[in-house]
Amino acid sequence: MRRELALLGCLAIVLLSASARADAASCSQHVEEGKQARANAQLREARSHFVACSSEECPAEVVRECATWAAEVITETPTILVQAKDDTGADLADVVVSVDDTVIAQRIDGKAIAIDPGPHTLRFQHKGFAPESRSIVARPGQKAIAIDVTFTHREGSPLLRRGLVSSAATGNGSHTIYPYFVTATGVVAVIFGAILIATAPSLPAGCERAREQCAELPSDRVKDDPRTPAQENAELEDRRHEASRSEDQPVAGAVIMGAGGLLIVGGLLWYFLETPERPQTTARFRPVVGARESAIFATF
Repeated sequence: MRRELALLGCLAIVLLSASARADAASCSQHVEEGKQARANAQLREARSHFVACSSEECPAEVVRECATWAAEVITETPTILVQAKDDTGADLADVVVSVDDTVIAQRIDGKAIAIDPGPHTLRFQHKGFAPESRSIVARPGQKAIAIDVTFTHREGSPLLRRGLVSSAATGNGSHTIYPYFVTATGVVAVIFGAILIATAPSLPAGCERAREQCAELPSDRVKDDPRTPAQENAELEDRRHEASRSEDQPVAGAVIMGAGGLLIVGGLLWYFLETPERPQTTARFRPVVGARESAIFATF
């Protein structure tokens, strides 16, 4: 019996020793990861590690250091204070808050929300409304940064359905008007050139395929007109002019059609090679002055 009790006692000592070594390793890991996260300005993560290593399971010296670091990180961590309203001006609580596409709060209750220092894109979602976004730059130690959100565009509204109001910011841009204008000009030129070719007069009788090479016909003379053969009448001049048109007009039409084709090709190349312009946004700056600190917030 005594031998069995001795064996149980040894086993208990071994288990306690192994557990202590495991706890010590876990504490050391939290210390190292907390320091690394703090160096990378990931203060929310650093806080969770320092709180973990300040528990009673860690050595007393580690507990004291981690408790000190946790307090320092809490002081350095910026916080935001969100106030949300709907389009009637009523306060909202069931608002999902995301920072850089990571949800950090499922609702707002008037309490400050901790975020890491640096530039962030805040996104706010409330059922039945289009999401709202804000861009801020949080400084270390900056507390209760005021963020006012008003949901004005309801989902399924005519403005959203028609695309007049965007439910979320996008990076898509649009082409300039110039490639469209060049292509349209080319199409008009091709049509006009085809009309010139189609409406060109045929070569009049007595004329050759050379300008002003028309022989005088008997019908060109006026009866009992004493003019000499060298004299010309109006009918001969008209036939010469029509012969000139029959030669020049198709050539002009072909040239215009060719130029139009080049414009169409150039416009299409311009369209596909052009980098779309990004939509411009207008920033509104709002100064906030407090008893201990001040800041300027930009709303886009």
